[in-house]
Amino acid sequence: MEVTPLMKHAIAEAKRRHGYRVSQKMVRALINGHQAPDLIYSEKREIDRVWRARFPRATYSWHRWYRQVSGCFDAKYIPNDVFQYDILPHLNDLEFAEAWADKSCYPRFLPNIKQPDFLGCCIHGTLLGGGGYHRETYDSLARSLAERGGFFIVKPSVGTCSGAGVRLMNSESSTPEILSKELKKLGSNWVAQGLVSQHPLLAKLNASSCNIVRLNTLRVGGGIEVLNSTVRFGIPGSLTDVSHDGNRELFFVIGVSPEGVLSEIVYDNYGNRSASEDHGIASGSVLPGYRDMVALACDAHKELHRFDLVGFDIAIDGSSTPILIEYNLTAPGISYYQYVHGPFFGDYFEDVLSRFV
Repeated sequence: MEVTPLMKHAIAEAKRRHGYRVSQKMVRALINGHQAPDLIYSEKREIDRVWRARFPRATYSWHRWYRQVSGCFDAKYIPNDVFQYDILPHLNDLEFAEAWADKSCYPRFLPNIKQPDFLGCCIHGTLLGGGGYHRETYDSLARSLAERGGFFIVKPSVGTCSGAGVRLMNSESSTPEILSKELKKLGSNWVAQGLVSQHPLLAKLNASSCNIVRLNTLRVGGGIEVLNSTVRFGIPGSLTDVSHDGNRELFFVIGVSPEGVLSEIVYDNYGNRSASEDHGIASGSVLPGYRDMVALACDAHKELHRFDLVGFDIAIDGSSTPILIEYNLTAPGISYYQYVHGPFFGDYFEDVLSRFV
C-alpha cells in the first residue's frame, strides 16, 4: 500500500504525541525524585511568552527541572520534548539521517577527517575489509585481524549511540577460525576499528573508558558555529564514556569554555554535582588540542549538508590530536549540556526560534 503524505503526517503526529508523553513522564520522575519546587507565577508567564505561541505542547516541567539543577531560572532553557520532536526535525532532514549516520561509511563521507583506523565492516550483511571497502569473507577478515594483532573495537554501525553495543575484542586471544565465528555473531551492520590511545588528562577522569568531548555545532547562515563543548566520561570498569545498567545510562559531564578551559563543576546524568578536583582534574585545566577539535567538528559539519545541528563526539589521543569517534544527527540530546552551559542554543536562541515564524 502506498504511503500518502497525509498518512506520513498522521504517523509523525502519533510519534510526536507519544514522545511528549514519555518525556513528561521522565521529567516528572526527576522532579519528584529531587523534590524540585514549583515555578513562580512570573516564571510561568515568561515561559508562556517564549514558548507557547510557537509550541502549544510546551509545559513548565523541564524549566522546573533545569532551575532545580542550575539554581536559576531562564526561559531560554530548551524543553527536551520540544527540542526532540519539534525543533530537531525542523533543523535536520531526518529521513536521510539513518543513512548518513552509518558509522561504516564515515571514512567515505568524511575522508579528510581524522578517525580511528578502519579495519572492516558489515553493511546490510555484506562484509567489507579495510583499506578500500573490498569484499571479504569472514575467514579472510579474521586472518587479516589476526595478522594485525592486538585489541580492536567492534560496534553496531546503525541504530545505536552513546556506546551501546561496543565490544572490545582481542585477535591474539584465539585462532582465526574462532575469531571468524565470533564475527559472524555480530549481525548484519557493524564496524571494526583500531583502539584510540587516550590523552593522560582525559584518562585521569576514568582510565577504563574512551572519554570524549561533545561539540554541538549549528549551521548559521553560510557558516558553522560551536554551540557548546562538554567532556563526557564514564564510570570505573566501563569501556565507553556512557555505561548502561539495564535501561539506565551512567556517566559524568564537565563543561568546556570557548577557550578550552574545563569547568570546576562536574554533573552526573541525573543532575547531581561534584567538584572536578574530586575526579582528578585541577582547577583551570586546559583541554589539549581544543582549537584543532573545533576545526575538525566545523570542517566535518560542512560536509553534512542536510543537517543544521550535529553533535560530534571527539577523542583526544596521546599526542593531543583530535579523533572523530561518531556524530549524532537524530538524538544529540540536550539535558547534560544544559546542566553545564545553560540554555542549549546560547547566543543563537533567537536565530533558531526565528526559523519557526
